Amino acid sequence: MAQTEDVKIWDGSQWVSIAGPEGPPGAAATVSVLQTNTLLPGSQASVTNQGTATNAEFVFAIPQGAAGQAATVSVDSTTTGTPGTNAIVENVGSSSQAKFRFTIPRGEKGDPGTGVRIVGSVDTVQDLPSNYTGSVGDMYIVQADGHGYIWNGTGWTDAGKIQGPTGPKGDAATVVVGSTNTGDPGTLANVTNSGDSHAAVLQFTIPAGQQGEKGDPGANAECYVQSNQPAAKRAGAIWIQTAS
Repeated sequence: MAQTEDVKIWDGSQWVSIAGPEGPPGAAATVSVLQTNTLLPGSQASVTNQGTATNAEFVFAIPQGAAGQAATVSVDSTTTGTPGTNAIVENVGSSSQAKFRFTIPRGEKGDPGTGVRIVGSVDTVQDLPSNYTGSVGDMYIVQADGHGYIWNGTGWTDAGKIQGPTGPKGDAATVVVGSTNTGDPGTLANVTNSGDSHAAVLQFTIPAGQQGEKGDPGANAECYVQSNQPAAKRAGAIWIQTAS
């Protein structure tokens, strides 16, 4: 549709415009917010102008929203995934009643750990080797406190008490000989315990020795039967002294 620029009337000899002269510029209107009030849930919202048409001052009344239902969050399941896979979190519920399913991958198997090897003992901590050249995991036991100290490559780490407290003194064991028997020549000697490990009663069986070879004949002994003292020739002589 074409825009109308003017309206004119024919006066019998010419067209005369019926548009009036341009009026003065109008005053600019103003709009401001005077107040905003919060109404109870369910109330009707309203806007009122407490100013004028050219100087509006609005008062807003906006009802408060009704309280929503509290959301819930729970764990539906937790699954262990394969090492190296991505972790997954899935909501099998809704945005207001979430139920999460977790898939958490298992960690990769680590390198074998370093074992502990007891290599000796020292009297005090100050006696530990300061420039140790052994292997990581070597341990010394300190007799002063019973703690184990492990070499970590650069120094000694206290692993805590290794030795337990001293136990109560045990009863003294007893050992007695129950019997001693002579066995046949050529048999093996034998010792048996008819008691127990704390009160031993030992039974000995000792074989007789083999008969030895006959010795060389001995020299005849001197024998003197007389009243006066004889002059003996060798040791072992016999003097039977008689009355004179």
